[in-house]
Amino acid sequence: MNVSIPRYVRAGAGLIVVVVLAAMLGNWWGDYRTAAEQARRAKASADASGTTNATATASTVPTPSKSSAGKGSRVFTPATITSGTKVVIVLIDGLNLRKTPEPDGASIRGLKKGETLIVVSEKTKGWYRARDEHGVLGWVSSNEAYTAVKKR
Repeated sequence: MNVSIPRYVRAGAGLIVVVVLAAMLGNWWGDYRTAAEQARRAKASADASGTTNATATASTVPTPSKSSAGKGSRVFTPATITSGTKVVIVLIDGLNLRKTPEPDGASIRGLKKGETLIVVSEKTKGWYRARDEHGVLGWVSSNEAYTAVKKR
């Protein structure tokens, strides 16, 4: 059986495919430009002040000075978390610790798979307020595909 699809239906389907591809490309390009701009600003800031900015890239991990963190470079380690403390375990590489509880909120830094954060406040509209091992406070997604919450 030979069924002929009208020309206007084929044209409409082709137009939809082109629009979807353009939207995907635009989203990718926006993400790329945002990351490049953050890296450029962080480099300019580091060059001006002689320090490393924590928002430079997803792989940048801030290292507090000895005066801000005591004798060590970390505020806590997973082994020093007290019993009963709620923690967030990061399940994927590159999950963002954000300044605001929004998907497009400014990124403080990228987190690594297996990294542990202390929950400061309970789930708020899909986000946890959490503190990383360097004492940096931010928001992390509560999506179960990205994070798991446990009590130590």
